[in-house]
Amino acid sequence: MKKKKILALSMIGLLLFTAVLYLLGFLYFSRHFLPHTTLNGVETAFLNQEETEKMLAIMPVKLQVIEKDANGTDTVKEDLVLLNSDGIDLHYEIGEISGYQEALTWFLDLFKEKELNCRQISGSYDKEKLKGLLDDLYCMRKDNQHMPIDAHLELTKEGLKLVEAEDGSYIDPDLVRQMIENALDQALQGEELNEIDLLPAYAAAQNTETEDLKNKISSLQKILDKKIHITIAEDQSVTLQGSELQELLMMQDNELQIEDGKLESYANSLVDRYSISSNEYIVKSSLKDSLRNSLLRDTDSSIECQWVRQTVQRSSSLIEVSYSQQKLYYYENGELIFTSDVVTGNEDTEIISYGTYYVQHMKRNATLVSSTYTEHVDYWIGFDYESGGHVLGFHDASWRNAFGGDIWRSDPSHGCINMPTDKVAMLYEAVDIGTEIYIHE
Repeated sequence: MKKKKILALSMIGLLLFTAVLYLLGFLYFSRHFLPHTTLNGVETAFLNQEETEKMLAIMPVKLQVIEKDANGTDTVKEDLVLLNSDGIDLHYEIGEISGYQEALTWFLDLFKEKELNCRQISGSYDKEKLKGLLDDLYCMRKDNQHMPIDAHLELTKEGLKLVEAEDGSYIDPDLVRQMIENALDQALQGEELNEIDLLPAYAAAQNTETEDLKNKISSLQKILDKKIHITIAEDQSVTLQGSELQELLMMQDNELQIEDGKLESYANSLVDRYSISSNEYIVKSSLKDSLRNSLLRDTDSSIECQWVRQTVQRSSSLIEVSYSQQKLYYYENGELIFTSDVVTGNEDTEIISYGTYYVQHMKRNATLVSSTYTEHVDYWIGFDYESGGHVLGFHDASWRNAFGGDIWRSDPSHGCINMPTDKVAMLYEAVDIGTEIYIHE
């Protein structure tokens, strides 16, 4: 009987001890985290609310930012780390411990690993220092930003090409800062904050429709496929077509436009190649106008060059220049008056086209100016050999010690005909405006 009483008392005592232990555990873990618990990556076992918030206050606040990759095709996520030590001064307000764990069953969770998250932010932040952190985001770096591309047509060496629209990865930095500041402001007012979606801040292509562009290609291709027949003279003609024609055009706002600089160069090339002299040449302005009127047509067309053929009153004198001999011969009434060694240009500088010209400019103490040099000469006897107005002529060259021979091959003129000062002085006194000049090999 006595043993039964002792056993009963022992059971009662054990139950009372267990009840007290459970009650103490309940009371303790209602205000403290259980063992093996982490909150936002911080070990919080046996810490109460105040101790936990102090621990979190010195830890960086991490917010997940949803962005695009550099190509603008895939969505990526990045942690935005707000460092309290940099003056952002944000921390988590964790609230009651009971909101994270069940105190009634504390004994069942003593040995379980628990990783908890708190998303309630409180505190304040420095906007200027926040701006510095935002500038280092993946999406804010210039190398990761590519402007959106509207659907458009391109003119390539292979012809017309349809380029599909691309949204790219350009993001408005001011809008990013505004979105994140607004999100933080809301979080400080008690709203839960876990991630910030920046996708609405990305610029998008404005034109994504391609059907109209596809239809336009066939009509524009007709412009590129046509031929322009250019009659130079009765027995000379050229045909502008293919890549040579395409070179004069460009694509702008999905329409073919004339490339003015290329048109100028092409017209110059025809004038330079086929004009005979400064008194018999192709009218470049008329040629350019005709080409301009034909280039954007979608059918073949023909152009006829206009010529200027001036009648020059010839004198009884003649200046003859031989490139191969590097010699100048001056005649009056068929009689040779004097000769002179000269230095001309060559293929690397400029060679005057063989043919007949006439003296058109004469000046003492002239200054020759180009993009690469400025030179004073005592005597200048000029003649136009291009309708574009490029003037070449005879003049002294005090910087030279010798003339004639093969000097022109290694040390040519810029295109003019250099003469010794005494010889060009004799020529200047002998000739007049209109004196004929004959240049040959």
